[in-house]
Amino acid sequence: MIDVAKMKPLTVKLVRAARFCFDASEGEIIGTIRDMRVCHARWAIWFAMRSAGLSLQDIASRFGKNHTTIIYGLRRADELAAESALFRRKANALASMAKRHVISARWHASKAPMKVAA
Repeated sequence: MIDVAKMKPLTVKLVRAARFCFDASEGEIIGTIRDMRVCHARWAIWFAMRSAGLSLQDIASRFGKNHTTIIYGLRRADELAAESALFRRKANALASMAKRHVISARWHASKAPMKVAA
């Protein structure tokens, strides 16, 4: 099982936010449980990560999954968002959080001191 403490900051932030939105523990979200409540949380996180520009392979590696599993989850997230305003709001909130994180990380990286070639 993947340890939350060893995950990348964006993943940790989204998993922790999703546990409250979907009433699922961190262990359930990053684990293999197939309960719909937990799957919805995972799919919303994957939707958020994809919205922030992460590749399918990057998302898959963060959760120990195959990229085809991520594709399936993203399709289900789209279907759920079309059916449920509540799921759509939760997924969009996570997506906004992910986009802000990525923008902030890029901004901080651009402010790092430049190395001068000798």
